[in-house]
Amino acid sequence: MNLHAWLGILLLILGAQGEDSEDYSAESEDDAKVYKNPRNSPSVECPRDEEHAEFIGQKCLRKCSNDEDCKSKKKKCLCDGVCGMSCIKPERECPELENPEMGSVVLTGRLFGDKAKYSCDPGQHLVGLKERTCRGDGEWSGAPAQCKHNIFCKEAPELPHARHNALPEQTTFPLETVLQYQCSHGYSTKGFPNAKCLAIDKRASWYGPDISCQPKSCGSPQDPSNGYHSGDCYTYGCKTDYHCMQGYELVGRGERTCQADGTWLPREMPACVLVTAVECPVPENPSFGTAIYTSCQYNSVVSYECRYGYTLVGEQTRRCGPDRKWSGNAPKCQVIDCGRPTPLYQGWIENLEGGTGLGASIIFRCQEGMTLIGNTSSVCQTNGTWRYPTPQCLAPCVIPKVDQGRVIFESNSSLNQIPHGHHLEIQCESRYEPNTMDAPLVCNNGTWSHMPKCLPGN
Repeated sequence: MNLHAWLGILLLILGAQGEDSEDYSAESEDDAKVYKNPRNSPSVECPRDEEHAEFIGQKCLRKCSNDEDCKSKKKKCLCDGVCGMSCIKPERECPELENPEMGSVVLTGRLFGDKAKYSCDPGQHLVGLKERTCRGDGEWSGAPAQCKHNIFCKEAPELPHARHNALPEQTTFPLETVLQYQCSHGYSTKGFPNAKCLAIDKRASWYGPDISCQPKSCGSPQDPSNGYHSGDCYTYGCKTDYHCMQGYELVGRGERTCQADGTWLPREMPACVLVTAVECPVPENPSFGTAIYTSCQYNSVVSYECRYGYTLVGEQTRRCGPDRKWSGNAPKCQVIDCGRPTPLYQGWIENLEGGTGLGASIIFRCQEGMTLIGNTSSVCQTNGTWRYPTPQCLAPCVIPKVDQGRVIFESNSSLNQIPHGHHLEIQCESRYEPNTMDAPLVCNNGTWSHMPKCLPGN
């Protein structure tokens, strides 16, 4: 065999070894990795948590966002549990599994994503994971299940802001199981971090852990010169806001957040610089109005006026602040309209065709025979209301007939009617007396205060 043939065989062997080798890239070493498609950033649905993966004993492969990010054509970008989206060789096999004592395990296969399901003989209890998954690192998730008669521990103790190294789907544990606890990201672990499953008086129970998880502190942040911060929470997740004294403006981010590593982000504190050349944009005139100002520099004031027939809605003045913005919101000029007055019953309103805006004048008229009570006209005012309310048109009363007597009244009416508000007098024949001696007979909107009569005298 010639030299060229040997070189070809050697290159094939080396290439195969390169494709078959697994890339256990630490996240810190892979942070600078540029993905082929920047829009496919690491998945939100399948997040990567290498710290927890190491805690539960799982090796994470190279992270990816699609198949192009993987070095080998034999690898696919797939979700690998807590390791997130990783470069997986789908044909890689997990080892064979032995049946537990007094039980059995059934495999759907031994490739990535295949399941191993455990069951126990009658009278036995399954302790551990009911199901294990073939992971990308070629190992089965969790530990082998066991079949026990009746002594085992159930769910592991739950602690605020802490997690243990068992898989979340495991709800039973054999005796002597030891679980390790650690506090969540951003919290400090204090105390004894282990829990052990023990049997005392033939009853299984967890003993431990005895830890507390306290949020890491970033300490009180410094204040910039001529400025200060607000808020008194300085632990993980807390935010603080920065402000400047009067006459100074903030340069930089006005909010910082306490990080899991005990530092404030952003690391650079903002600064407060003297307001010198601050200038606000030229204020716009409101529709049907005018913005009045002499300067747009810091602390200058703009006022607003509206045309006749319009009223200002909002702030009448605004001030230029150190943030180069006018205070408040721009006002609006709203047309003044008193609207149609309430209807005048038994009458009508004149001049409504001329509109109901500012200065509009209307006249009230009553039907013939009616008496107008109130003002005969009204004007629309600057506050959008009529100066006088709608008056009333009140009806007259029919002159009654009185037996053994007659009615005496003062009226020019030839319709046998008395206007609203007028009085009647009764004159009775001899030996008769009127029933109106104590109270006058008054017309009230078409109705008499009482009916007049001439009654026999005493």
